[in-house]
Amino acid sequence: MALHSSDSDSESNAGTPSVYRSLSRGSSHRASTIFTSEPSTVPTSIDKDKDKESYSDLRDFDPATHFPTVPESGIPNKVDGRDLNTPDRWVKRDPRLVRHTAKHPLNAETPLDALFGAGFLTPASIFFVRNHGAVPNIPVFTLSPPPSSFPPISNGGASTTPQPSQRRMLVHARTTWRIRVHGLVEYEQSFTINDLKRLFKVVTLPVTLSCSGNRRKEQNMISKTLGFNWGPGAISTALFTGVYLSDVLEYVRPLDRVLLGHIGNNKGNINSSVGHVIFEGADDDLPNGPYGTSQPLKWAMDQNKGMLLAWRMNGRDLEPDHGFPIRIVIPGQVAGRSVKWLRRIEVSTHESQHHVSPLLFRVSKSRTRSPPSLGPANA
Repeated sequence: MALHSSDSDSESNAGTPSVYRSLSRGSSHRASTIFTSEPSTVPTSIDKDKDKESYSDLRDFDPATHFPTVPESGIPNKVDGRDLNTPDRWVKRDPRLVRHTAKHPLNAETPLDALFGAGFLTPASIFFVRNHGAVPNIPVFTLSPPPSSFPPISNGGASTTPQPSQRRMLVHARTTWRIRVHGLVEYEQSFTINDLKRLFKVVTLPVTLSCSGNRRKEQNMISKTLGFNWGPGAISTALFTGVYLSDVLEYVRPLDRVLLGHIGNNKGNINSSVGHVIFEGADDDLPNGPYGTSQPLKWAMDQNKGMLLAWRMNGRDLEPDHGFPIRIVIPGQVAGRSVKWLRRIEVSTHESQHHVSPLLFRVSKSRTRSPPSLGPANA
């Protein structure tokens, strides 16, 4: 089930070139309304207690009639002592997470008692974490750029203070963070989260993510791998809110030669062997460059695959460990495909060339015996 906003076509496409408006109107969406638009700016002074609901992503979110109850997030209010001497010393984490790295980066699974106790939806604070390096420190609010100049506003020869529109404001990352969509497309674009909300239908999907190493500890007992000894808690479910990747791709229009293949001999069907969509995160501190993955273009343009550009998790902004301010969510595949801190999407004729260490998934040559066969006698 998908839930989406009720922005009208005229509101959603205000100021949009006509060629894009036709694309936006051409998209199909199936949903019921639960969200409305959010303010892109806030005053420089915020009374957090007074305005808690005003600036909460939950204010128009009523999942009770659609999904199981959203669990209390229980967001930690202090930094875990184990992170104090690491690049993640600013990230607040739940101490209940079962860590598989002594210090850094964080790789941790959900304790089973908490996973079962939470029910269908997993609170963000105990949602399993698989990081490859330091969490990008992306501020929630930043000051808007100053005007190019602040000339005195003349009033009968006397200078007056700048008008409110000239004052610097605190703006949310949904206004400042940009996702570049480029490559073999007709219309390269750079979207803010607010752009995505304005141009496309916003949907909410329940998605279960599982680390490819989930239960690797059991595998290691038979044939040793070089990855972490993950138990069965590297799996979690949340409500992710965003826009369909397929809508965004339809908007920028991949080139026909990528859609149909270089020769165009497949009678108009999308050629998945030619087109690919590459996703890249903002974790620039990794030794071999930022983390990235890709999907066949045929899949990425299929709305039924449910691929999302998501900025909310259980109705709130993504937590830093889970990709704030925006990530790609790929349902039905290992969680490693769902790139966090999304910065760039590229349509290409080749798959992602981003570095992924084979050591994470390779079986050690020192333990090459095959696992025992499983049949009625030893099931």
